[in-house]
Amino acid sequence: MRTYELTRGMPASAEIVFDVAADLSLMYRWLPPNLHLEQTGPSKVHMSADVESPGGERHLESDSTVRYDRGRRRLEWNAREPTGYGGWLQVRDAGAGTSEVSVHLEFSEEEPEALDARADLEESLRRLEGEVTRRVREAGARED
Repeated sequence: MRTYELTRGMPASAEIVFDVAADLSLMYRWLPPNLHLEQTGPSKVHMSADVESPGGERHLESDSTVRYDRGRRRLEWNAREPTGYGGWLQVRDAGAGTSEVSVHLEFSEEEPEALDARADLEESLRRLEGEVTRRVREAGARED
């Protein structure tokens, strides 16, 4: 099993960051563009993705169980079959109105070799920071 974990500082409170990160309707803005999610039930999500592999492009699909723990500001997902993919996202206060978000990904050995999970994770967290910044600006504009 391959695992990846990355933490990034965010320019807003943990509550705001978790609200953005856990909003399924916004995830397409910060997740990798080749990953598509559709909520299929209260704690179920269908994932599809097109990824490059040594044999060419490969289409993956799986159903995930998703757990939201607002009190801990933690989101967990598990799609062990058939893709062997799971992980979690957790947001913690960092003081002075900032926070940090950590994401942990797990892949089975069968995942495509060309999958660049670390680069995708770094880019996703950069894009999440952009979404959080947008949310903070919009909230500030409403207060004016």
